[in-house]
Amino acid sequence: MPAKTINMHGKIYDLVDEKIRTKEQALKFADEIRTQGKVAFLNPQKKKGIAINYFIYQAEKSVRVSRKKSVAIETIVSELSKGKESYLKWSHELSKSFLEAKKEANKIPEKEVPKKTTTTKAKRLNLQNSKKTVSKKTKNNKKK
Repeated sequence: MPAKTINMHGKIYDLVDEKIRTKEQALKFADEIRTQGKVAFLNPQKKKGIAINYFIYQAEKSVRVSRKKSVAIETIVSELSKGKESYLKWSHELSKSFLEAKKEANKIPEKEVPKKTTTTKAKRLNLQNSKKTVSKKTKNNKKK
């Protein structure tokens, strides 16, 4: 039984259907989904003695926003040549636009989840195993 949703790289992918497909069939169906402007990936399910079955998961395509703050040197020089007051106004408006762009980039779109900050089960087991337990030594008072 495949999972209904998968959280991968901070994005939630939904199972398209529970139909069992071969790799070729799954690739064709995934291409159809991608032509609709969505993201799709194949999730193989392996069982002993049975051929590998593929399930398809899809999600909305997300747009990456550049957070780079850069302005062409020519633009800065041209603004400086207009005068100090003009340059100060321009730089103030520029910093406002950078702040607005940063706020937009920090908004989490629907169906996207930030990466987990909790440790996985394997990491927790490694942490527990790495802690050394020191046992109390008991004195053996033997009478001679």
